Amino acid sequence: MSALTRSPDPGIPDLPGWALAPPDPAEAEQLRKRILTHVLKMPRSAGACWLWRGQRDGAGYGTIRIGGRKRLAHRVAFEAWRGPIPGGRPLHHKCSRPDCVQPWHLRPMTAGDHNRLHAAKRRRAVSTTTRVAAGDGHR
Repeated sequence: MSALTRSPDPGIPDLPGWALAPPDPAEAEQLRKRILTHVLKMPRSAGACWLWRGQRDGAGYGTIRIGGRKRLAHRVAFEAWRGPIPGGRPLHHKCSRPDCVQPWHLRPMTAGDHNRLHAAKRRRAVSTTTRVAAGDGHR
């Protein structure tokens, strides 16, 4: 694995089995500089979120225009720092922030796994809301 695919934060493990090819160095450097002009880095720690401060879509995901085409900023950031997204798969935000473009907060997964994960989160959120509304004090 190249240095581009390794997480700088030992608390965020590399993804086993995802041997990502590094992006073209010149193109990647250009994209990195452009992305970082739109990013607010949270307190200086290796695992902090990089919050997108550019244009966003209706769901709160950052967007950036590349080659005349609007793309999701977190996908562009992943490609610029870590390489191609395996099979064009969805990227899961481990931090649960749609405005985060930190490449090591993004995990490629199958569409089915991604949908199941989000369905489980919705069930937990509904369950918590129902209990709190019922006044049992659980969160």
